[in-house]
Amino acid sequence: MPLRRFVTFAVVGTVLGSLAAGSASADPSTTELDRQIRAATQALEATVEEYNELREDLRVTVAQSRVLAEQVMPLERRVDQLRDRIGVIAVTAYKTAGVTGTNALLTAASAEDFVRRLGLLEELARQRQGEIAELHRARDAYIAARRTVEALATQERDQERDLAARKASIEAEIARLRTLRVRAYGEGERAARNGLRDYTVPPAPKGVLGSVVRFAAGQLGKAYRFAADGPDSYDCSGLVVAAYRAVGVMLPHSSRQQWDRVQRIGRADLRPGDLVFYYSDIHHVGIYVGADKVIHAPQYGEPVRVDSIDSAPIHGYGRPH
Repeated sequence: MPLRRFVTFAVVGTVLGSLAAGSASADPSTTELDRQIRAATQALEATVEEYNELREDLRVTVAQSRVLAEQVMPLERRVDQLRDRIGVIAVTAYKTAGVTGTNALLTAASAEDFVRRLGLLEELARQRQGEIAELHRARDAYIAARRTVEALATQERDQERDLAARKASIEAEIARLRTLRVRAYGEGERAARNGLRDYTVPPAPKGVLGSVVRFAAGQLGKAYRFAADGPDSYDCSGLVVAAYRAVGVMLPHSSRQQWDRVQRIGRADLRPGDLVFYYSDIHHVGIYVGADKVIHAPQYGEPVRVDSIDSAPIHGYGRPH
């Protein structure tokens, strides 16, 4: 398991510890609750993107296992066929001319018959050696493929357990954050604050990137939900997946893996529909819409919205292709 996944759990544990300590103090102020919520949601978002990346890795593992399993079956059949073929050659050699040149000499009716029998023996020997060599090759390929399938199956089970643990951790933290938000604002005040946000989006250009912007604008106000890619809720990389899927471009559901798939560009080259990646570990991504604004699914408790491009530390810019 990559080291950064352990780091994420360490960060989340530190944040949870600070939340517990804050909960022990009497009547924390709204400002203090805001600070705790920001810290916890930041750690949660990083964990969500780790979860998304691991889920993408699991999809690859499952696909590899299926391909290899399909390759193993014909190899197994070929091994069986070769074993049967070698048995037939051995029986033929025994019935036709015995197993040695001496037998062929002693029982030959003439010199011509002797030469014929020796030639047959040599041909049977060559066939047998060739079939045995092919059997060894097929057997080795079969064993190697089978071991790979078994290793991938073990890896898949380990990944599934890791996914389950991460999912439980994220769900527990979401429940904790919900309690904090209700204490800080009440559900009504949070809805009122979200309703006051500016959702103004500059006019989208024509073309594919413009269609990406229009799709993203159509999701404004929808809820944040971890690992979601629509149609009713999204996380940050899930919104990007859905927006580009709508124009026929398939991207992985992981901000880090999306970064690996884009053409890197500079800020001066940004066009509406390009992607903006945030934080040194790339655990957030937004869709640039022009006028120094992005549409993104920010974090738990905050709907899909428009924000300044500089609302978080920028890692880089990219254009899917």
